[in-house]
Amino acid sequence: MIPSHMQETELNRFDALAAEWDANPTRVELAGAVAAAILTHSRPERSARVLDYGAGTGLVSLQLSRHASEVVAVDSSREMLRGLESKLAASGIPNVKTCAADFEREPASLGMFDLVVSSMTLHHVRAPRPLLGRFQQILRPGGRLALADLDTEEGFFHGRPEDAFHRGFAREEVGQWLAEAGFGNISFHTAHRLTKKGSDDREREYTVFLAVAERL
Repeated sequence: MIPSHMQETELNRFDALAAEWDANPTRVELAGAVAAAILTHSRPERSARVLDYGAGTGLVSLQLSRHASEVVAVDSSREMLRGLESKLAASGIPNVKTCAADFEREPASLGMFDLVVSSMTLHHVRAPRPLLGRFQQILRPGGRLALADLDTEEGFFHGRPEDAFHRGFAREEVGQWLAEAGFGNISFHTAHRLTKKGSDDREREYTVFLAVAERL
């Protein structure tokens, strides 16, 4: 579990970034690519109930809402969720709900889901393996998990290296964690490639994987 002072630091940082979050075109493009990959490889039914963990301002949630009966957008940052709520009020989208929660501390009682997704959140989680177990517990049998995150990188992706607990992940390792958490039919796909300046001001190419797994 993240020490309380570190959790508050992370939370405050994302609260401070919320107002400008959607102004970054690279971030918006990445969310679009991830959402498209999720739809392609997890193929949710129109009746599906979806949970988006680490939803932020809803860049992925809103795209998935067109293909599901309900999307529950979960984030620990209330300011991020307020940004999403403003979009929902302006657009009149009826099937997206928000929930302020941190599953590392205490999972919320939100019922069962057909699909759980999480985009670019896992590397901000100190202990990813218990979180995967919690995802498994809220999925219906046969439900799917779709995780998008960075392939292993050298630690330059973020402007400040201390902004993340992990320098991406090796796909083989994530696959092992998923199997240990009770998932099967695990597959990996490259969801997106992007080029950006890192903390050393050099441009590098990064790849984002999508792991799709089924609750057994």
